Parts: sequence; C-alpha cells; structure tokens
Amino acid sequence: MTADGNTNRYDEFVDLFSANARRVYSFIYAMLPRWADADDVFQETSRVLWQKFGEYQSGTNFFAWARQIARYQALYFRQRQQRSRLKFSDAFLDAVAATAAEHSDRLEAEQRALAECMEKLKPRQRDIILARFAPQATTKSVAEKLGMTTDAVYKALARIQATLLECIERVIYKPFHEREERE
Repeated sequence: MTADGNTNRYDEFVDLFSANARRVYSFIYAMLPRWADADDVFQETSRVLWQKFGEYQSGTNFFAWARQIARYQALYFRQRQQRSRLKFSDAFLDAVAATAAEHSDRLEAEQRALAECMEKLKPRQRDIILARFAPQATTKSVAEKLGMTTDAVYKALARIQATLLECIERVIYKPFHEREERE
C-alpha cells in the first residue's frame, strides 16, 4: 500500500470512528454496569478497531462491525472480572446488546431526521432554536440577543419544537406509510 493509501485509510478510520464513537460507547455501557468498566472496554475496543481496521470493508456498516468487536471485548472483560459481585448471564447481555443496538439505530434515524427538519425551518426559527441551545444560553439571554421578550422566546420555542417534532415523525415514519400504501 502506498503512503497515500495509508493516509486515506487512516482518514477513513478517523472519520468513521468519530461518527460512531458515541454509539459504540453507549452500546458498551449498556452491557456493563459500571462507567469505569465501560471506559476501560471502550479504550480497548478503540485500540482493537484500529488494529483490525485492515479487515473492515470500506462502504459497509462501520457501526455494525464495531459493535461486534465491542461485544466481544465486553464479554472478554466480563470473563476477566470474575471477582465482581454483580454477574449477568451471556444470554442477558446478548438481549441487552440487541436492545441497545436497536435503540442506537433509532437514535441515529432521529438525529438524521432532526438535521433534515432543521434545514426546513425558516432562518429566524433556526436562529432562535440554535441560540437557545447554545452552551450556557438561557431564554433570557436569547431574548436580549434577538430583541424579543422572554415570553415571546418561550412561545416561539414551543412552536418551533412542535414543528420539528411533527417533521421528525413525518420523516421517520414516511417510509412506513409509503410501504402501507403500496400494499
């Protein structure tokens, strides 16, 4: 492999890992009862993901691949931690892992839908919602920044959030409704 090929592969790993790290960590945490254990397994999983990245096929589902590695790392960790008082069966952990994966997929769909719906907002609506959810922002600080009353900001946020919720539900459930109509 050329130096450029190595650089491209490294960049691909960084992009994919960055986009999925939170989901991988959430998956691990769902399988392990303590934050410290989840942190340890996440670090080891991250190392193994990089180590085995040559086996990953570009264009396939990185999260599904990473989730399998994380699952094996969590099971291996449990085997090493026989001194722990809290023990779960492998069947229970498999059920938790499956549920965590399902929730993770739903969360990803909701995040994509939110991004799509944010784009559909009017610029003023987008400004209000982004200002309110900026770090350390308060409704009062947003009102002052945008020249509105606090009450007007509360009302605008309620309308915008209702609009976003309706849009997200349409985006997520649209494929389901389209399938129903075809059947």
